Amino acid sequence: MFSFYPRISRQKFKIGSKSGRPVANVLEEYFQRPVVLFSSGRGAISTYLEFLGYSSYQHTIAVPAKFCPSCVINAVSEYAFPLRVPSPADILLYYEQYGFTQRRPAVNIKKKYKLIIQDSAHSFFDQKRSDFPRILSFQKFFPVGFGGAIILNSEKEKEKLAAFLAGKARLDFKSEQMIQKMNFAYYSAAAPGPKLTADMAIAYAMVQCYPRPLASTLSLMPQKLSELVKIEKIRTEYFNYLRDSVVDMRAKKFIQGTENPPFIFPGLLTDDYRRRNRLIKKMNQIGLGAKTYHLDENRDELNSHYVPAVVIPCHQLIPWPIIKAAGMILKNF
Repeated sequence: MFSFYPRISRQKFKIGSKSGRPVANVLEEYFQRPVVLFSSGRGAISTYLEFLGYSSYQHTIAVPAKFCPSCVINAVSEYAFPLRVPSPADILLYYEQYGFTQRRPAVNIKKKYKLIIQDSAHSFFDQKRSDFPRILSFQKFFPVGFGGAIILNSEKEKEKLAAFLAGKARLDFKSEQMIQKMNFAYYSAAAPGPKLTADMAIAYAMVQCYPRPLASTLSLMPQKLSELVKIEKIRTEYFNYLRDSVVDMRAKKFIQGTENPPFIFPGLLTDDYRRRNRLIKKMNQIGLGAKTYHLDENRDELNSHYVPAVVIPCHQLIPWPIIKAAGMILKNF
């Protein structure tokens, strides 16, 4: 069964470049902007807030209403007290949910906040320039256990942030192997039990405490721009095919205006749980681990309207015949 995360079962992890420059160079060439690598997207957010001097005792951050506490809220809470959007705050986490860009541009609301951080964990392949720092999460688009980055607008800020990050402790490789094995065991299990869930909690806590990039992650990332572009091409083809196949009008409207391949694909937006379950069952039968998630139907963080939706994996490790079968299901559903 294919999950939302591209995963390859591995027992051993080779060490890549300790500096991470090959991967950083590829990303800088792709985005045409300065990039600093981290052990995770969460680590990038928390370290960046720390670097800028924010404190939860003095500053607040507005986060989306449906944000999972274990994802980002725990990462930001040490450096900014989280409040639910649209509460007034010092910082806004501008969230591109599941890879679908906000319909209200961040530049239209930047005067309300001292800082806007663009959370692009679900929209890696968006190459449009942004006025704001962008957070990337590798594990949602590549078969790696962890990894993240921040895209900046200034070489000077990049150098300062990189120097600040260099002062942080680094995990030794044996510890990296341990948390990577936890990660791959968790995501390869059909139904992770309590032990695997507890292991993953430990792994995430360790990665967040050690924000410097992990060598074992960097070795599994694209080392050449051509490799990255090839993955983008496959995901774009999959997304375009599924987008052309979907017939549910609410899903079609939700997708409208999205140009870049998202993290997951919404095939059905409905309150009817029976219809959702029927579609999930059909997708499971062809090997896709579809689930019900809640999407902001407005795609407007400051005026959100969350609805249940069936979302479908659409990453590059899924064979084309399965994606084609998923499209046929959507066309006839």
